[in-house]
Amino acid sequence: MIDVIRAARPIRPRAVLFDFDGTLSTLRDGWNDLMAGMMLEICPDMPRAMAEGIIWRLTGHDTIYQMEAFAREMRRLGGTPEPAAVYKQQFLDRLAALINPRIDDLRNGAPPDRYLVPGARRMLDSLRSRGLTLYLASGTDEARMKDEANLLDITRYFDGGVYGAREDRSFSKQGLIKQIAAGAGLLGFGDGPIELQEVRRAGGVAVAIAVAPRGRLVEAGADYIIRDYNCTDELLARLFPPYEVFDRSRLVVKPLAERQHDLHVDHWLWLDSATPEFAHPDLPTIAERLTAARRGDRARILMMGAHVLRAGVNRHIIDLLESGYIDHIATNGAGAIHDYELARIGATTESVDRYIRTGEFGLWRETGELNEWIREAANLSLGLGENIGRRIVQSDFPHRDLSVFAAAWRLGVPVTAHPGVGYDIIHEHPNCDGAALGKAAYRDFLIFVNSVDRLQGGVLLNFGSSVMGPEVYLKALAMARNAAHQVGREIRQFTTAVFDLAPIEGDYRRELPKTDAGYYFRPHKTILVRTVADGGESFYIRGDHRATLPALWRLVKQS
Repeated sequence: MIDVIRAARPIRPRAVLFDFDGTLSTLRDGWNDLMAGMMLEICPDMPRAMAEGIIWRLTGHDTIYQMEAFAREMRRLGGTPEPAAVYKQQFLDRLAALINPRIDDLRNGAPPDRYLVPGARRMLDSLRSRGLTLYLASGTDEARMKDEANLLDITRYFDGGVYGAREDRSFSKQGLIKQIAAGAGLLGFGDGPIELQEVRRAGGVAVAIAVAPRGRLVEAGADYIIRDYNCTDELLARLFPPYEVFDRSRLVVKPLAERQHDLHVDHWLWLDSATPEFAHPDLPTIAERLTAARRGDRARILMMGAHVLRAGVNRHIIDLLESGYIDHIATNGAGAIHDYELARIGATTESVDRYIRTGEFGLWRETGELNEWIREAANLSLGLGENIGRRIVQSDFPHRDLSVFAAAWRLGVPVTAHPGVGYDIIHEHPNCDGAALGKAAYRDFLIFVNSVDRLQGGVLLNFGSSVMGPEVYLKALAMARNAAHQVGREIRQFTTAVFDLAPIEGDYRRELPKTDAGYYFRPHKTILVRTVADGGESFYIRGDHRATLPALWRLVKQS
């Protein structure tokens, strides 16, 4: 149970201070009653409340300070006190009789946690796991306190240091707290007024262990009061709350019928439609390589950005699938969205400029159905692209004949989607399940790696994907080559081709220096240079996808 005195603001502390006796160690349990009894025995005229007040007020200081205060009050009551040092020694002698059997128990092999406040070690482990610097400080004589900390096996937690009272009075908790609180949020645990007051004064959060009466702890500045550390999880959840997240229930999601679409079904080319003229001397070679890869049953992978589908060439891609020139399609999350919307309503693409102004961009009800399909894919252990293709085939969508995903699933050709979380409009929707997205998309990645494992003698085409394509391909190739190496197989001789609009100055088969902005165009350095440097061959075709893909299709069909 946690007694919340004031709900402290999250401070993200970098340092934590612990008192020792009563806060972590129970070796000295009963010391305050022992001290009060000694004071009353020496000075019978002293009210018990006075003795307890002296003890409480100076708890956390070296014992000498309590004895000095006791001597002053004894003199005020008409007594003749001994020097404070005499009383300190008398107290330490009595204390030794109390705690030495416990110390001996530890030295004889008793488990250290027997003499720790319940749950203390779990709290220490939890705080250390957060990368915080921990300090241990006590009013007990430093040498004795360090020995006890070692016996309790807690010294190892305190990389900030272990501090105790010194004869020259060179150490004080106040000074240490000021030192470690400078420039760092501070969290303090204690059972006495010194650490609680000073932690609060330093702008930190003070957690009191309920040894003293509640009123005293509250007056000393405790933000929270706990009996022990069995509430570690609950307390840390309060002290280190997770970052706040956006409440998706506040969103208004509208039907697709209310959206103005930028592309309609009449934009999509038929196989015999006129296309922009395009020719390139390397296109026939790429077509020949695809034909040879099909003949040898080597991988024929098409990676593409969503703009390729928006270029209106779906029928050409589907024909390449049906004729066996492509045996794997990989795209990003947006590719899946455009394919779905086109199949469902014969239109896709919205104006960012128009809808971002009103906060409507991407928030269209029917498109959010993809999130349900993704959750279903995760539950069925299917790939993200696999289930989208399956569901479009099984749907009554009027334009499903234009769906690349549906065609691939119908033909048994892997189609994989490789989204980045937060990249796609369906991630805005209240029904988006991040865990399901990750599970289904990761399965797609492994499906893609399996295709890359067949790339020796094959072809990899990258149309219009400047980040997803090269990055997913790079990791997949590393995995495939690693596994091939284990059995004496190589994946070196294959063809890559990049189709894009970006100009590449000079020899595209050579990597640019980092001082050249073109170095950061990933398809160049990754697909055209690095991954084919030991036996492959690469090609770069610059042009609009509405022209380049149909041009390649014609050459392949003629070969």
